[in-house]
Parts: sequence; structure tokens; C-alpha cells
Amino acid sequence: MKLKYFFVPFLVLLFLSCPEEPDLSKGTFWVKDFIKNSDYKIKADLLYKGKYCTIWAEKGALTEAQAWDVANEYDNHIYPVMLETFGTEFIYKGQEENTMQYADVDGDGRLCILFLDIKDGYDGTAVNSYIAGYFYSLHMLPGMSSNKSDMIFIDTYPGISEGWDEIYKTMAHEMQHLMNYITTIGIMEGQAKNINNVDRKYMDTWIDEGLSSAAEYIYSGIHLQSRIDWYNKGKGEIIQGNNFFVWDDTKNRNNVLDDYSTVYLFFQWLRIQSGGTSIYNDIMKSGYGDYRAVTNAATKIDSSYSNWSTLLRDWLAANYINHFFNRFGYKKEIILTPHSPFGISSNSTVSLYPGEGVYSSLMGAAPSNNAGTNIKHATISSGSVSDSINNANGNILLTYNTNPNNLSGTEKGTTTGTPIPSASINADNQSRSLLGSSNGPYRIGAHGLNNYYPENTFLKFLMDDASDEN
Repeated sequence: MKLKYFFVPFLVLLFLSCPEEPDLSKGTFWVKDFIKNSDYKIKADLLYKGKYCTIWAEKGALTEAQAWDVANEYDNHIYPVMLETFGTEFIYKGQEENTMQYADVDGDGRLCILFLDIKDGYDGTAVNSYIAGYFYSLHMLPGMSSNKSDMIFIDTYPGISEGWDEIYKTMAHEMQHLMNYITTIGIMEGQAKNINNVDRKYMDTWIDEGLSSAAEYIYSGIHLQSRIDWYNKGKGEIIQGNNFFVWDDTKNRNNVLDDYSTVYLFFQWLRIQSGGTSIYNDIMKSGYGDYRAVTNAATKIDSSYSNWSTLLRDWLAANYINHFFNRFGYKKEIILTPHSPFGISSNSTVSLYPGEGVYSSLMGAAPSNNAGTNIKHATISSGSVSDSINNANGNILLTYNTNPNNLSGTEKGTTTGTPIPSASINADNQSRSLLGSSNGPYRIGAHGLNNYYPENTFLKFLMDDASDEN
């Protein structure tokens, strides 16, 4: 049986001295406790073996009929559409492999899908978000607490009660994380076809999550209304400009939903404005792992989008204008409703992380110049945006942080201190549909698990053939 591992040379001795390893043939798996931030072992049953997947579950969590349904959906719908959108070709030992073949670390030719009640603290009241699934790159490495398998983990409580459509979207979401990790490894190792830049680093969390959010839509063909509703209702800290670029900057479990909501909108806007899903593959195969992966791909929308500041400005303006036909909106695919970010408090200053932006009414006034180095202002008027400040009555001021380094802290942004009056919201805004009724529970992922490697250590991709050792 062939085994593929991502191998860290100086950790060989550590791996050789590991404690007892799980035995997948007997259904023992390492899983993660997100409450205690620790790993533990569970027993699971193999319920079905499909063409491209195996379905495992904790005892009593799934029936064999349900496992068959899951395998059928994965084999016939999720697997092909994910490969078509996010797939890359690799050459290994003279053989061409697609992304999932290249990811086959346990040599069985199938993705392991494990259903379990993920320990995430969900209680349906105080904690109304739950970890719907995760991919953990640790399990593609040899060593302690590793299952040595290409696999994803799917939640059963409250996952199953939320509906199989939600579970299937989660599977697509987590599969993208796995494919993203594998593509990065392939690019770093020079095995990816038609990609010359091998200096690729692991993708920023916001890009990885954006592509996974896009994967849910690509699989289902239906917009994630809960993400749109969260934005429309101005929940979390969206009113302060909180968004995806600095992922989980508030360290608040509910406010991370701001990130999921806004990253979903941003990646849908990229698809709508570029005219198709190929922009996602361009981002996936980029030689970059930061904002440049997106700006390079976004030039297919407009050449000016090679500049992060311009791209950010136009997307933030689009969320206010929501034009039905041009780039300042979602062309009627997504309907945004005026909400609290369009009526900020009377404070004339606001702290903005990189990528964040807020709106205020000019009303004949102008913002002060006492702002941070990377803070810019733009005027929204008549369905367009301009870098020059036009303080005509009814125009809107956009204040935003253009710093492309999302590891930076906040900077002081200046506004006019005047909330946007309802009368200044254009007719398109006023005629938008009512808010959705989604009240949770809300799906989140276990972000931060996907780039498992010792810092400043170059990972080597190895394929071991057990027959060579006999």
C-alpha cells in the first residue's frame, strides 16, 4: 500500500518515539476537543465504502442508509464539482494525478469522512454557533495524534438536526480546505502542473475561508442566506466595520460570524463581477498566499484591481450602493438591506483594522485630516465612488483602512460624525426585500487548523511504497 506524507525532516526522531497510534482498520481515530483544545481518541464504525469516500461514524450517530446517502452525494455531486472548480493537476513519479489523488496519504483512493459530535461547547442558547466540521492538516502528517489519513470531520449535533443540505455544504467547505492545503504543498514542491512560482506560502485564513464559503454555493447553487441575513441585520460588530480581512480580530465566537458573512459576500462579488467561478481557481493556483492572490485574479474584472486599495474601496462601496447592473453591487443575485453600518454613531473617529470600512453622511461637512497613515476616504454618490471628497448634500463618506498587512493593528479613521439619514438611501435600497428570518444556530468552522507545520520549516512531500521496504 502506498503512503504519502508531508514530512518534516528534523522531527523524524520525535515521530519514531510516538505513543500508540490509532488503527483506522479497527475504527479508532484521534479527534479534537475544541473546549479543552486537546486531542482524544474515539471508536467509530465503517458504515459505507463509496467510490471516492469512506463513511465512518461514532456508534449510533448514523444509520447505514444515511451513510449510503452521504457517500452517494459525495461521489456523484460534491467530488466532481469541487474538482472542476478547485482542482489542480500534479505530476508525481511520472504519473498525472488530480488534487484528491495527490492527497491520498493512506493509499486507499478515498476521502475518509468521519461523523461525530464535535466537542465545541454548543448549547443552543448562550453559545448559538457550532463547529459544523473541520479539516486538520495534522492528520496528513506522520506523528503524534495523527490519523495518517486524508479526512474531514463532520458534526452530528446539532449538525444532523439542521438538515442534510447543511451537512453537504459543510462537506464541500471542508473539502476545499483540504484541497487548498494540498495545492499549496504541490506548488511548494514543484509538482503542480503549469505553475512556475514555487515560492507559495500557506494562504491567509480569510482567503482559505472565502474559497470554502464559495465552495458551499458552488455545490448547492443556493446562496447562504444566513450569511446574508447576518450582514443585513448588522449583527456582531459589523457596525464598527468588522470584516474578514483580519480574521477573528475580536476573539469573540459570535463576532467571527461577521467574518463568515463578509467573506461570503466578498467572494460572491468577485464571482459575479468576473463572470464565473474560474476566478476561484486562479486564486487557488496563485503563487501568493496573501491579498496578492486575490488582486492578481481580480484583474479579470478590471486592471485597476491589481491595487488592493482600489479593490477594497469598490467592494465596500458596492455594499452601500448595491447597484443592479454595474460593479457597485451584486447584479440582483444578492439583495442587501440598509442596516446599522449605514447609521454609525455620532463619533467622528473610529478604530479600523486593515480592510475595515465605515460610512457616514457628508451633509456639507468634511472629515478631519487627523487619521492613520493607511486610512483613506472616498465619496459615494449617484451609484459610483470617487477618491475626491465631494461634500454635496446626500453624498456618503467611506472611511477605510487600506493597509494590506493584515497582521497590523488598528488605525484611527475619521468620519464626519453624522449618521446617514434614511432620506439619503437611494430608491434601490428602499425597495429591497425584507430581512431573512434566520436566527441560528450558526455554522462556523475550526479555522486555524489548516496550515499545520513548524514555522520556517519547509515541508517535503514524500511517497513511500511499502513494497519497497520488503
